[in-house]
Amino acid sequence: MPDTYVLQRLSEYGIRTWPKGLDVMAALGSPRADEILTSVYHERETWDEYSPRLDSLKAEFSGYDTEWTRT
Repeated sequence: MPDTYVLQRLSEYGIRTWPKGLDVMAALGSPRADEILTSVYHERETWDEYSPRLDSLKAEFSGYDTEWTRT
């Protein structure tokens, strides 16, 4: 399940325990979700691992074709 996968990758106990639903949308390529996470919640500034992990997820999901959405 893509949402669970994203939420697990963008959380870490004691640092960022509670991921946001916007993380999923940003990982799937929503510029607006990424903008809100950056300008309102300052996620890229508060946890050093956030940007690399989110960027990695974006690259991973952008590589999928529409076949992965069938189930």
